[in-house]
Amino acid sequence: HEGLVSRQTVLRGQLELREYDRLSDEEGGVWVQPRTSKILSPGEIFETTDDRANVHWFGAHKDSIIFNLN
Repeated sequence: HEGLVSRQTVLRGQLELREYDRLSDEEGGVWVQPRTSKILSPGEIFETTDDRANVHWFGAHKDSIIFNLN
């Protein structure tokens, strides 16, 4: 998410999170470096900025709810 700052909080359930740092953009793709891979529980937070964890993937485990602030 280039040019975006966001913060997500797990409200219910569990969330599997994989974060990557964006190293560079090239025609047809982006170079990333793995940063984090973990399971988040209620109350845990993950944030994205231009400088840190700019690429992420997350998936819900069972019935999960997250609060997202961009």
